[in-house]
Amino acid sequence: MVTQPLRDELDPKTRLLVIQYGCYADAAERFQRGGGETYFAQRYTVDFLADVARHVARVTVLSYGTSYPRRRLHNGVYVVGSELYPPGRGVQARLAHFALLRVAQRERPTHIAVACPEPTVLAWALMQRARTFAVFADSFTRASRGARLKYRALAGLLNRPGVAWVSNHNLAASLDLARIGVRPEKVVPFDWPPTIRAADNPPKTLRREGPFRVVYVGMMLESKGVGDAIRAVDMLRRGGREVELSLVGGTSPTLVAEVARLGLDAHVHFLGKRPHAHIVPLMSEHDAVLVPTRHEYPEGLPMTIYEGLCSRSPVVFSDHPMFAWRMRDGVTGVRFQAGSADALARAVERLMDDPVLYAALSASAEDTTRDYLCPVKWDQLYRALLSTRRATRESIAPYALARGHYGDLPLAG
Repeated sequence: MVTQPLRDELDPKTRLLVIQYGCYADAAERFQRGGGETYFAQRYTVDFLADVARHVARVTVLSYGTSYPRRRLHNGVYVVGSELYPPGRGVQARLAHFALLRVAQRERPTHIAVACPEPTVLAWALMQRARTFAVFADSFTRASRGARLKYRALAGLLNRPGVAWVSNHNLAASLDLARIGVRPEKVVPFDWPPTIRAADNPPKTLRREGPFRVVYVGMMLESKGVGDAIRAVDMLRRGGREVELSLVGGTSPTLVAEVARLGLDAHVHFLGKRPHAHIVPLMSEHDAVLVPTRHEYPEGLPMTIYEGLCSRSPVVFSDHPMFAWRMRDGVTGVRFQAGSADALARAVERLMDDPVLYAALSASAEDTTRDYLCPVKWDQLYRALLSTRRATRESIAPYALARGHYGDLPLAG
Protein backbone atom coordinates (compact mmCIF):
# COMPACT_ATOMS: atom_id res chain seq x y z
CA MET A 1 0.00 0.00 0.00
CA VAL A 2 1.19 3.55 -0.73
CA THR A 3 2.01 5.30 2.53
CA GLN A 4 1.25 8.93 3.37
CA PRO A 5 4.91 9.98 2.92
CA LEU A 6 5.05 8.52 -0.60
CA ARG A 7 1.73 10.10 -1.53
CA ASP A 8 3.27 13.44 -0.65
CA GLU A 9 6.26 12.60 -2.88
CA LEU A 10 4.23 11.85 -6.00
CA ASP A 11 3.90 14.40 -8.78
CA PRO A 12 0.18 14.58 -9.62
CA LYS A 13 1.09 15.03 -13.30
CA THR A 14 2.79 11.61 -13.44
CA ARG A 15 1.70 9.22 -16.18
CA LEU A 16 3.09 5.77 -15.31
CA LEU A 17 3.20 3.01 -17.92
CA VAL A 18 3.92 -0.57 -16.81
CA ILE A 19 4.71 -3.06 -19.59
CA GLN A 20 4.37 -6.58 -18.21
CA TYR A 21 3.33 -10.09 -19.23
CA GLY A 22 0.59 -10.81 -16.68
CA CYS A 23 -2.94 -9.50 -17.08
CA TYR A 24 -3.49 -6.91 -14.34
CA ALA A 25 -7.18 -6.62 -15.24
CA ASP A 26 -7.90 -10.29 -14.59
CA ALA A 27 -6.41 -10.10 -11.11
CA ALA A 28 -7.96 -6.76 -10.12
CA GLU A 29 -11.43 -7.78 -11.26
CA ARG A 30 -11.13 -11.17 -9.54
CA PHE A 31 -10.26 -9.45 -6.27
CA GLN A 32 -13.26 -7.11 -6.69
CA ARG A 33 -15.51 -10.18 -6.99
CA GLY A 34 -14.07 -11.57 -3.77
CA GLY A 35 -11.70 -14.04 -5.41
CA GLY A 36 -8.22 -14.87 -4.18
CA GLU A 37 -4.67 -14.70 -5.44
CA THR A 38 -3.39 -17.14 -8.05
CA TYR A 39 0.28 -16.57 -7.29
CA PHE A 40 2.56 -15.21 -4.58
CA ALA A 41 2.18 -11.47 -3.70
CA GLN A 42 -0.36 -10.85 -6.49
CA ARG A 43 -2.71 -8.72 -4.38
CA TYR A 44 0.22 -6.71 -3.05
CA THR A 45 1.23 -5.63 -6.57
CA VAL A 46 -2.34 -4.96 -7.71
CA ASP A 47 -3.16 -2.85 -4.66
CA PHE A 48 0.08 -0.90 -4.84
CA LEU A 49 -0.53 0.30 -8.40
CA ALA A 50 -4.16 1.09 -7.55
CA ASP A 51 -3.00 3.30 -4.67
CA VAL A 52 -0.54 5.09 -6.93
CA ALA A 53 -3.34 5.70 -9.44
CA ARG A 54 -5.30 7.63 -6.81
CA HIS A 55 -2.61 10.29 -6.58
CA VAL A 56 -1.25 10.73 -10.11
CA ALA A 57 -2.67 11.63 -13.50
CA ARG A 58 -2.69 8.07 -14.84
CA VAL A 59 -1.39 4.54 -14.29
CA THR A 60 -1.63 2.21 -17.29
CA VAL A 61 -0.70 -1.46 -17.29
CA LEU A 62 0.02 -2.80 -20.78
CA SER A 63 -0.03 -6.60 -20.95
CA TYR A 64 2.06 -8.10 -23.73
CA GLY A 65 0.71 -11.62 -23.09
CA THR A 66 -2.77 -11.03 -24.51
CA SER A 67 -4.76 -8.49 -26.54
CA TYR A 68 -7.80 -6.52 -25.42
CA PRO A 69 -9.12 -2.92 -25.73
CA ARG A 70 -8.09 -0.17 -23.36
CA ARG A 71 -10.39 0.46 -20.41
CA ARG A 72 -10.38 2.00 -16.94
CA LEU A 73 -10.86 -0.38 -14.01
CA HIS A 74 -12.89 0.25 -10.87
CA ASN A 75 -9.68 1.03 -8.96
CA GLY A 76 -8.61 3.80 -11.35
CA VAL A 77 -5.91 1.86 -13.21
CA TYR A 78 -6.10 1.81 -17.01
CA VAL A 79 -5.41 -1.52 -18.71
CA VAL A 80 -4.78 -2.58 -22.29
CA GLY A 81 -3.39 -5.67 -23.94
CA SER A 82 -1.29 -6.13 -27.08
CA GLU A 83 0.12 -9.62 -27.63
CA LEU A 84 3.83 -9.50 -28.37
CA TYR A 85 4.35 -13.15 -29.28
CA PRO A 86 1.46 -14.27 -31.53
CA PRO A 87 1.71 -17.61 -33.34
CA GLY A 88 4.04 -17.45 -36.30
CA ARG A 89 7.38 -15.83 -36.98
CA GLY A 90 9.01 -13.32 -39.30
CA VAL A 91 6.78 -10.49 -40.52
CA GLN A 92 3.91 -11.43 -38.20
CA ALA A 93 6.15 -11.23 -35.15
CA ARG A 94 7.60 -7.87 -36.22
CA LEU A 95 4.12 -6.46 -36.77
CA ALA A 96 3.16 -7.51 -33.25
CA HIS A 97 6.08 -5.49 -31.87
CA PHE A 98 5.03 -2.40 -33.84
CA ALA A 99 1.42 -2.81 -32.71
CA LEU A 100 2.44 -2.96 -29.05
CA LEU A 101 4.62 0.12 -29.36
CA ARG A 102 1.78 2.07 -31.00
CA VAL A 103 -0.41 1.20 -28.02
CA ALA A 104 2.32 2.25 -25.61
CA GLN A 105 2.92 5.53 -27.44
CA ARG A 106 -0.70 6.62 -26.94
CA GLU A 107 -0.16 6.69 -23.16
CA ARG A 108 2.44 9.51 -23.40
CA PRO A 109 4.22 8.24 -20.26
CA THR A 110 6.40 10.33 -17.97
CA HIS A 111 7.58 7.18 -16.14
CA ILE A 112 8.01 3.67 -17.56
CA ALA A 113 8.52 0.31 -15.85
CA VAL A 114 9.61 -2.27 -18.42
CA ALA A 115 9.07 -5.87 -17.32
CA CYS A 116 9.68 -7.16 -20.84
CA PRO A 117 13.21 -8.30 -21.82
CA GLU A 118 12.82 -7.30 -25.46
CA PRO A 119 15.33 -4.87 -27.04
CA THR A 120 12.68 -3.29 -29.28
CA VAL A 121 10.48 -2.41 -26.30
CA LEU A 122 13.38 -1.05 -24.28
CA ALA A 123 14.68 0.98 -27.24
CA TRP A 124 11.24 2.57 -27.58
CA ALA A 125 11.17 3.40 -23.87
CA LEU A 126 14.54 5.15 -24.12
CA MET A 127 13.26 7.28 -27.00
CA GLN A 128 10.44 8.65 -24.80
CA ARG A 129 12.83 10.49 -22.48
CA ALA A 130 10.70 9.28 -19.58
CA ARG A 131 12.16 8.16 -16.27
CA THR A 132 12.60 4.44 -16.90
CA PHE A 133 13.67 1.30 -15.11
CA ALA A 134 13.61 -2.37 -16.04
CA VAL A 135 12.29 -5.08 -13.73
CA PHE A 136 12.56 -8.72 -14.81
CA ALA A 137 12.00 -12.22 -13.48
CA ASP A 138 14.11 -13.94 -16.12
CA SER A 139 17.40 -15.68 -16.68
CA PHE A 140 19.52 -15.32 -19.80
CA THR A 141 21.16 -18.69 -20.21
CA ARG A 142 20.25 -19.75 -23.75
CA ALA A 143 23.35 -20.45 -25.80
CA SER A 144 22.12 -20.09 -29.40
CA ARG A 145 23.68 -17.42 -31.59
CA GLY A 146 20.35 -15.60 -31.84
CA ALA A 147 19.97 -15.53 -28.06
CA ARG A 148 23.52 -14.23 -27.58
CA LEU A 149 22.93 -11.41 -30.07
CA LYS A 150 19.68 -10.50 -28.34
CA TYR A 151 21.36 -10.47 -24.92
CA ARG A 152 24.14 -8.24 -26.22
CA ALA A 153 21.62 -5.76 -27.61
CA LEU A 154 19.58 -5.87 -24.41
CA ALA A 155 22.63 -5.26 -22.19
CA GLY A 156 23.71 -2.33 -24.36
CA LEU A 157 20.32 -0.69 -23.96
CA LEU A 158 20.13 -1.37 -20.23
CA ASN A 159 23.53 0.27 -19.73
CA ARG A 160 22.39 3.55 -21.25
CA PRO A 161 21.92 6.53 -18.91
CA GLY A 162 18.21 6.66 -19.76
CA VAL A 163 17.62 3.47 -17.74
CA ALA A 164 17.84 4.46 -14.07
CA TRP A 165 18.56 0.89 -12.90
CA VAL A 166 17.80 -2.72 -13.74
CA SER A 167 16.21 -5.20 -11.33
CA ASN A 168 15.81 -8.96 -11.54
CA HIS A 169 14.09 -11.35 -9.20
CA ASN A 170 16.61 -12.52 -6.63
CA LEU A 171 20.37 -12.73 -6.66
CA ALA A 172 21.18 -15.46 -9.18
CA ALA A 173 19.05 -13.93 -11.94
CA SER A 174 20.60 -10.52 -11.20
CA LEU A 175 24.08 -12.02 -11.57
CA ASP A 176 22.91 -13.35 -14.92
CA LEU A 177 22.33 -9.74 -16.02
CA ALA A 178 25.91 -8.91 -15.08
CA ARG A 179 27.08 -11.98 -16.98
CA ILE A 180 25.51 -10.78 -20.25
CA GLY A 181 27.13 -7.37 -19.85
CA VAL A 182 24.86 -5.15 -17.74
CA ARG A 183 26.99 -2.97 -15.47
CA PRO A 184 26.84 -4.33 -11.87
CA GLU A 185 26.39 -0.87 -10.40
CA LYS A 186 23.03 -0.66 -12.22
CA VAL A 187 21.70 -4.09 -11.18
CA VAL A 188 19.52 -4.27 -8.04
CA PRO A 189 18.11 -7.67 -7.01
CA PHE A 190 14.52 -7.50 -5.77
CA ASP A 191 12.06 -9.77 -4.03
CA TRP A 192 8.53 -9.99 -2.68
CA PRO A 193 7.52 -9.34 0.93
CA PRO A 194 7.51 -12.39 3.25
CA THR A 195 3.76 -12.94 3.48
CA ILE A 196 4.34 -16.55 4.64
CA ARG A 197 6.96 -17.99 6.99
CA ALA A 198 8.42 -21.41 7.69
CA ALA A 199 7.84 -20.70 11.39
CA ASP A 200 4.09 -20.90 10.74
CA ASN A 201 4.37 -24.66 10.13
CA PRO A 202 5.91 -27.31 12.40
CA PRO A 203 8.82 -29.49 11.22
CA LYS A 204 7.88 -32.85 9.74
CA THR A 205 9.23 -36.38 9.89
CA LEU A 206 9.09 -39.09 7.25
CA ARG A 207 5.80 -41.00 7.20
CA ARG A 208 6.10 -44.76 7.16
CA GLU A 209 2.55 -45.59 6.06
CA GLY A 210 0.85 -45.01 2.74
CA PRO A 211 2.34 -43.79 -0.57
CA PHE A 212 5.02 -41.11 -0.70
CA ARG A 213 3.16 -38.07 -2.04
CA VAL A 214 4.97 -35.42 -4.08
CA VAL A 215 3.51 -32.22 -5.49
CA TYR A 216 4.43 -29.88 -8.34
CA VAL A 217 3.00 -26.34 -8.61
CA GLY A 218 3.43 -24.28 -11.76
CA MET A 219 2.88 -24.20 -15.50
CA MET A 220 2.27 -27.52 -17.24
CA LEU A 221 5.27 -27.33 -19.57
CA GLU A 222 7.86 -29.89 -20.58
CA SER A 223 10.54 -27.24 -20.07
CA LYS A 224 9.39 -26.89 -16.45
CA GLY A 225 10.16 -30.58 -16.00
CA VAL A 226 6.59 -31.82 -15.57
CA GLY A 227 7.06 -34.65 -18.04
CA ASP A 228 10.24 -35.65 -16.23
CA ALA A 229 8.27 -35.81 -12.97
CA ILE A 230 5.61 -38.05 -14.53
CA ARG A 231 8.22 -40.39 -16.01
CA ALA A 232 10.08 -40.48 -12.67
CA VAL A 233 6.90 -41.64 -10.94
CA ASP A 234 6.53 -44.36 -13.57
CA MET A 235 10.12 -45.54 -12.93
CA LEU A 236 9.61 -45.56 -9.18
CA ARG A 237 6.35 -47.48 -9.34
CA ARG A 238 7.79 -50.03 -11.76
CA GLY A 239 10.57 -50.48 -9.20
CA GLY A 240 8.02 -51.30 -6.51
CA ARG A 241 7.95 -47.87 -4.79
CA GLU A 242 4.57 -46.46 -3.77
CA VAL A 243 4.68 -42.87 -5.07
CA GLU A 244 1.91 -40.49 -6.10
CA LEU A 245 2.21 -37.14 -7.87
CA SER A 246 -0.12 -34.14 -7.65
CA LEU A 247 0.09 -31.48 -10.39
CA VAL A 248 -1.25 -28.00 -9.61
CA GLY A 249 -1.51 -25.12 -12.06
CA GLY A 250 -3.62 -26.25 -14.99
CA THR A 251 -3.59 -29.14 -17.38
CA SER A 252 -2.07 -30.20 -20.69
CA PRO A 253 -3.52 -32.64 -23.24
CA THR A 254 -0.01 -33.87 -24.00
CA LEU A 255 0.77 -34.59 -20.34
CA VAL A 256 -2.65 -36.14 -19.74
CA ALA A 257 -1.99 -38.44 -22.70
CA GLU A 258 1.44 -39.33 -21.29
CA VAL A 259 -0.09 -40.26 -17.94
CA ALA A 260 -2.66 -42.45 -19.70
CA ARG A 261 0.00 -44.09 -21.88
CA LEU A 262 2.01 -45.04 -18.80
CA GLY A 263 -1.08 -46.32 -16.98
CA LEU A 264 -0.67 -43.79 -14.16
CA ASP A 265 -4.20 -42.32 -14.08
CA ALA A 266 -4.72 -43.55 -10.51
CA HIS A 267 -1.35 -42.22 -9.33
CA VAL A 268 -0.83 -38.87 -11.09
CA HIS A 269 -3.51 -36.32 -10.18
CA PHE A 270 -4.17 -33.12 -12.15
CA LEU A 271 -5.62 -30.80 -9.51
CA GLY A 272 -6.06 -27.81 -11.83
CA LYS A 273 -5.56 -24.24 -10.71
CA ARG A 274 -5.91 -23.52 -7.01
CA PRO A 275 -6.17 -20.21 -5.11
CA HIS A 276 -2.76 -19.18 -3.86
CA ALA A 277 -3.96 -19.34 -0.25
CA HIS A 278 -4.33 -23.11 -0.71
CA ILE A 279 -0.82 -23.74 -2.05
CA VAL A 280 1.33 -23.89 1.09
CA PRO A 281 -1.26 -25.96 3.03
CA LEU A 282 -1.43 -28.32 0.03
CA MET A 283 2.36 -28.59 0.00
CA SER A 284 2.30 -29.34 3.73
CA GLU A 285 -0.11 -32.22 3.09
CA HIS A 286 2.40 -33.81 0.71
CA ASP A 287 5.70 -35.42 1.60
CA ALA A 288 7.88 -33.46 -0.83
CA VAL A 289 7.73 -30.52 -3.24
CA LEU A 290 9.17 -30.90 -6.76
CA VAL A 291 10.83 -28.03 -8.64
CA PRO A 292 12.14 -29.88 -11.73
CA THR A 293 12.81 -26.95 -14.10
CA ARG A 294 15.01 -27.74 -17.09
CA HIS A 295 17.91 -25.46 -18.00
CA GLU A 296 16.22 -24.17 -21.16
CA TYR A 297 13.43 -22.50 -19.20
CA PRO A 298 14.41 -18.86 -18.42
CA GLU A 299 13.72 -19.19 -14.70
CA GLY A 300 14.48 -16.41 -12.24
CA LEU A 301 14.06 -17.88 -8.78
CA PRO A 302 10.57 -19.36 -8.48
CA MET A 303 8.67 -18.55 -5.33
CA THR A 304 7.59 -22.21 -5.40
CA ILE A 305 10.92 -23.06 -3.75
CA TYR A 306 10.34 -20.53 -0.98
CA GLU A 307 6.75 -21.76 -0.53
CA GLY A 308 7.97 -25.35 -0.40
CA LEU A 309 10.46 -24.48 2.30
CA CYS A 310 7.76 -22.64 4.26
CA SER A 311 5.51 -25.70 4.01
CA ARG A 312 8.24 -27.78 5.75
CA SER A 313 7.92 -30.48 3.06
CA PRO A 314 11.47 -31.07 1.74
CA VAL A 315 12.16 -29.63 -1.72
CA VAL A 316 13.51 -31.80 -4.56
CA PHE A 317 15.01 -29.32 -7.03
CA SER A 318 16.85 -29.47 -10.35
CA ASP A 319 20.38 -28.18 -10.92
CA HIS A 320 19.04 -25.18 -12.86
CA PRO A 321 21.77 -22.51 -12.57
CA MET A 322 19.35 -19.99 -11.06
CA PHE A 323 18.84 -22.18 -7.99
CA ALA A 324 22.50 -22.59 -7.06
CA TRP A 325 22.85 -19.41 -4.98
CA ARG A 326 20.00 -20.30 -2.64
CA MET A 327 19.80 -24.10 -2.61
CA ARG A 328 22.39 -26.72 -1.56
CA ASP A 329 22.09 -30.45 -1.99
CA GLY A 330 21.54 -32.25 1.31
CA VAL A 331 21.40 -28.95 3.21
CA THR A 332 18.35 -27.06 1.93
CA GLY A 333 16.86 -29.78 -0.28
CA VAL A 334 17.72 -32.65 -2.62
CA ARG A 335 19.22 -31.76 -6.00
CA PHE A 336 19.09 -33.77 -9.22
CA GLN A 337 20.25 -33.37 -12.83
CA ALA A 338 17.68 -31.34 -14.77
CA GLY A 339 15.99 -33.11 -17.67
CA SER A 340 16.68 -36.61 -16.32
CA ALA A 341 13.66 -38.55 -15.11
CA ASP A 342 16.01 -41.22 -13.79
CA ALA A 343 17.96 -38.68 -11.71
CA LEU A 344 14.71 -37.22 -10.39
CA ALA A 345 13.47 -40.70 -9.44
CA ARG A 346 16.71 -41.39 -7.56
CA ALA A 347 16.45 -38.04 -5.72
CA VAL A 348 12.92 -38.85 -4.55
CA GLU A 349 14.01 -42.36 -3.56
CA ARG A 350 16.92 -40.89 -1.58
CA LEU A 351 14.47 -38.82 0.42
CA MET A 352 12.10 -41.77 0.91
CA ASP A 353 14.90 -43.96 2.30
CA ASP A 354 16.56 -41.46 4.65
CA PRO A 355 14.37 -40.36 7.58
CA VAL A 356 17.31 -38.50 9.15
CA LEU A 357 17.84 -36.40 6.01
CA TYR A 358 14.10 -35.85 5.67
CA ALA A 359 13.74 -34.56 9.24
CA ALA A 360 16.87 -32.40 8.97
CA LEU A 361 15.67 -30.68 5.79
CA SER A 362 12.27 -29.98 7.29
CA ALA A 363 13.75 -28.70 10.55
CA SER A 364 16.28 -26.41 8.84
CA ALA A 365 13.70 -24.69 6.61
CA GLU A 366 13.28 -21.79 9.03
CA ASP A 367 17.01 -21.04 8.92
CA THR A 368 17.08 -21.50 5.12
CA THR A 369 14.30 -18.97 4.56
CA ARG A 370 15.66 -16.38 6.98
CA ASP A 371 17.96 -14.77 4.37
CA TYR A 372 16.31 -16.25 1.30
CA LEU A 373 14.53 -13.07 0.17
CA CYS A 374 16.46 -10.02 -1.05
CA PRO A 375 16.11 -6.84 1.05
CA VAL A 376 14.75 -4.61 -1.74
CA LYS A 377 11.07 -5.30 -2.36
CA TRP A 378 9.06 -4.73 -5.55
CA ASP A 379 7.17 -1.70 -4.22
CA GLN A 380 10.45 -0.01 -3.24
CA LEU A 381 11.56 -0.13 -6.87
CA TYR A 382 8.45 1.77 -7.91
CA ARG A 383 8.80 4.22 -5.04
CA ALA A 384 12.33 5.02 -6.22
CA LEU A 385 11.05 5.45 -9.77
CA LEU A 386 8.12 7.73 -8.94
CA SER A 387 9.29 9.83 -5.99
CA THR A 388 10.13 13.49 -6.41
CA ARG A 389 12.58 13.29 -3.50
CA ARG A 390 16.22 12.51 -4.12
CA ALA A 391 16.63 10.42 -0.96
CA THR A 392 13.85 8.06 -2.02
CA ARG A 393 15.08 7.88 -5.61
CA GLU A 394 18.53 6.87 -4.39
CA SER A 395 17.35 4.56 -1.58
CA ILE A 396 17.92 1.31 -3.51
CA ALA A 397 21.42 2.20 -4.79
CA PRO A 398 23.26 0.58 -1.81
CA TYR A 399 21.80 -2.79 -2.86
CA ALA A 400 23.27 -2.82 -6.36
CA LEU A 401 25.53 -5.80 -7.10
CA ALA A 402 28.65 -3.66 -7.20
CA ARG A 403 28.09 -2.08 -3.78
CA GLY A 404 29.14 -5.10 -1.69
CA HIS A 405 25.91 -5.74 0.20
CA TYR A 406 25.93 -9.39 -0.93
CA GLY A 407 29.63 -9.91 -0.28
CA ASP A 408 32.08 -11.07 -2.94
CA LEU A 409 30.26 -11.91 -6.15
CA PRO A 410 31.44 -13.22 -9.55
CA LEU A 411 30.63 -10.02 -11.41
CA ALA A 412 31.05 -9.60 -15.14
CA GLY A 413 30.35 -6.84 -17.61
